[in-house]
Order: sequence, then C-alpha cells, then structure tokens
Amino acid sequence: MELLEIEKDFYKKKIIYQTKNQLLNAIKDISEEEFHMKVLGELRSIADILIHICEVSYAFSMYADGEKYEWGTYTIPFHEMRGLLDVYHQLRKDAESKYLSRIEDKHVTELWLDYIVLHESYHIGQICMLRRLLQPEWDYYSIYKQI
Repeated sequence: MELLEIEKDFYKKKIIYQTKNQLLNAIKDISEEEFHMKVLGELRSIADILIHICEVSYAFSMYADGEKYEWGTYTIPFHEMRGLLDVYHQLRKDAESKYLSRIEDKHVTELWLDYIVLHESYHIGQICMLRRLLQPEWDYYSIYKQI
C-alpha cells in the first residue's frame, strides 16, 4: 500500500470515529439527573441534544439513500441515558455503514461531513459547556482520550 493510500485510510477512519469518541467521552460518568438537567432554563439538556444527534444520524441515512426527511418527526420512546446511548450507537453504526459503502460518492461524503462531522462537533461543544456548568471540575480535554 502506498503512503497516500495509508493516509487516505487514516483520515477515513478519523472522520468516522473522532466525533463519536468525543461525544461518548463528553457524556462519560455523568449521572442520570445531570443528563436530563436543564442547566440554562429552557435550553436543551444533554439528553435533548443527544436525541437531536440521533435524529441527525437518522436523517443522514435517509438522505444518503436519496429519501426525504421531515425534521422534527423522529421520536424515541424512552429517555433514560442507557437507552438513548444504545439508540445513538445503532443509528451511528447504520450511518457509518452507509457512508463507508458509498465513500466514493461525493454527495454522500458531503452529507457525512455536514450532518455528522461538523454538526455533531457543534453539539459536542454544547454538551461540554453544559457539563462544565454541572461539574466545574470536569476536565474538558478528556473528550480527546481514546475509548
């Protein structure tokens, strides 16, 4: 394998797993109460943000298949942390599979970058801010550790 191919493989993996790893680290070891707490009044809780991230993964999969998606229609029948994380893992796994199977398709790659990499990164920042408000001693650099 040529160096260029090795680099391409490295970056493919990095853009697939980096935001997922950061998201899981940002939520790691928070309590169920903290997960649902609306720290800033009516603004979203960490749970609310994770539900939205699940919806985005779901929408990506639909768009990658050429289907339409009506935002705000995705619902999850439960809201406890473990259940939401299980849904996130499954939806993200499905989205990753679609991306990898169509990685040479420029449209799908653009959707992946927009909906997963950039959008998820934005929400990870929100989660980190909420976590710092909940746990001022929390080390926000911990999101960069490998799981």
